[in-house]
Amino acid sequence: RVLLTLHFVKYHFQLAYILDAKEVVNINACINNLCDQIGIDNFKKLFEVILTDNGPEFSDPESIEVEPETGEVRAKVFFCHPYASREKGHCEKNHEYIRYILPKGTVFDFLTQDMCDLMMSHINSTKRPSVNGSPYDFMALAYGKELMDLLKIKKIEANDITLSPKLIR
Repeated sequence: RVLLTLHFVKYHFQLAYILDAKEVVNINACINNLCDQIGIDNFKKLFEVILTDNGPEFSDPESIEVEPETGEVRAKVFFCHPYASREKGHCEKNHEYIRYILPKGTVFDFLTQDMCDLMMSHINSTKRPSVNGSPYDFMALAYGKELMDLLKIKKIEANDITLSPKLIR
């Protein structure tokens, strides 16, 4: 099992989804479920552009770009340069926060999507100087709390934030 993370560069906000394997079919199902969950209009607002690495799990970009039932274009997919993690520095910072909660070597068999949502609620509520507050606050200001609720990300008060394995164990 693996995590698919979706990062919103301007807001330093990130989502994480648990997948059974790093395969095209799982990526597509996750994206389609997310689009259904928040609605196509919200999806198009949030994901005008999707920048990803060139891994085999993203070998069918059209299935991400196009809503399968209507054929409506919902996003455009572009690829990073190979081995250029510098192109997604804040994404890597969020991955560091994830590793505080799920240390390297952790097997994800126990992990549920609710646990991922809780983890990302804590991470996104952590204040960052780069956004003069928390990614949650910045994202909610831009898109509204209702969309945060649809994304299943909640505001966690600063004193209640936990960035350790005990959050989900």
